[in-house]
Amino acid sequence: FKTNYWYEKRRGEFRDAAAMLEEKYSIEITSNEQFMAAYLAFHKQKLRDAIGNSDNFFLTTKEDKNGLYDTIFNADTTFDDMLCSLIMFNLEMQGLPKNMLELDDVDEIVDTALFVIGLSKEVLENYLSQKYPSDKQIDINIFIKKADTNITTKNILRKVLKQVELLITKHFKKTNLLLARNELKEQMIVHVNYERLKETIRSMRISVKDIENIVLEEK
Repeated sequence: FKTNYWYEKRRGEFRDAAAMLEEKYSIEITSNEQFMAAYLAFHKQKLRDAIGNSDNFFLTTKEDKNGLYDTIFNADTTFDDMLCSLIMFNLEMQGLPKNMLELDDVDEIVDTALFVIGLSKEVLENYLSQKYPSDKQIDINIFIKKADTNITTKNILRKVLKQVELLITKHFKKTNLLLARNELKEQMIVHVNYERLKETIRSMRISVKDIENIVLEEK
C-alpha cells in the first residue's frame, strides 16, 4: 500500500471502495489477474503464459503441470518489476485507439494491450540506450516509475507504446490496430511467430527521434 497502485489479493477485495480510493487518493485498483498477466507479458516476456491463462496463475507446477504460480512468484520476483509492468499495461489501456476500446470483447482488448506491452520492452530499452549512451546500466524501472510524477516521461512511454502499435500495423500491412487483430490472435497462439516479430523489431533501426516525434492523440 506504499504506492498509488493497489492490487486485489482476493477477487473484489476493494469493490465497494474503489471509486472513493480513486477519486480521493488517486489510487488505481487492479485485479490480481491483470497484475500477474502484465508482469508475465512485459517483464518476463512470456506472452503465451500471460494470455488466457489466469486460471493457472494460482496453481503451482506440483498442482498442475501448466501451473504458473512458481513462474510468477519466486526468488527473482520483485514488486518493482510487477509494478512497472502494470504501469505499462495501464498506459496502453488508456492509450488504445478508440475503435479498439469500443469492441464488445473485453478479453480481446486486454490481450491486445498485453501483446503491445510485451513488444514495448524491446523498443523502450533500445530508446533508453540511445538516449543515454553514457549510462550503460540505466534502470528501466526507475524510468517507468517517473511516469507518475513527470509528464515528459509519461509521454515518452506513451510514444513507445504508440510506436509498437505502428510497427504492428505496418508489419501486418493494415491501416490500424483494429484491422490487425486477427493477425495478432495468430501471433499470440503461435509462440515462434511472436518471437520472430520481436526479432524483426530488434533488427529495426528505431531512433530516438522516431519515438520523440510521434504525435499523441488527446484523450
